[in-house]
Amino acid sequence: MTENSRTRRGVDLTGRSTGAFKDPRFRKFNKPPKGVPFAWITLPMLRSPAWRAMSRNARLVVERVMVEHMSHGGNKNGALPVTYNNFEEYGIRRNSVKKAIDEAIELGFIAISEKGTRAWGEYAGHATTFRLAWLPTIHGDMPESKWSRFADLASAEAASARVRLAGIQRRSERANHSGAPATGRCRAAE
Repeated sequence: MTENSRTRRGVDLTGRSTGAFKDPRFRKFNKPPKGVPFAWITLPMLRSPAWRAMSRNARLVVERVMVEHMSHGGNKNGALPVTYNNFEEYGIRRNSVKKAIDEAIELGFIAISEKGTRAWGEYAGHATTFRLAWLPTIHGDMPESKWSRFADLASAEAASARVRLAGIQRRSERANHSGAPATGRCRAAE
């Protein structure tokens, strides 16, 4: 059997596809392995302007939330706890995590279910819980397709850039505590 004939589908007497693959082994290898967690992403999502405009860090945020979803057997969407440390271990610099989360939310791929808190004194704090927006949640919320609202790549890139710029402005305001844009020079050198 050639490679093409394995992947071809069978036909009935009228010449229409039966939907079944000619080679049954192809079906076996063309699905998720048994006992291995998986999360699906559709072709329209991957081709969407929102997905294509997403920065590397925002994509890592989405992937890390997907990892958490799979770690819970796909049964806790809407209550997926992910910490800054988890994001950092996954390859995002700590000072870029907030900006990347905001971008992934703006592009419509994730949502925050409950904001986390820092540990302080005897209070242990808790992680922020997330949801993958294109999947239903354990709370009964239906899937959303906010990622599909962008008509073209330019509008998705503009939304992504707007969120990243807001993150840079917040950081510069915190750095100089005056609200004026940062000059880029170190205060110790002044």
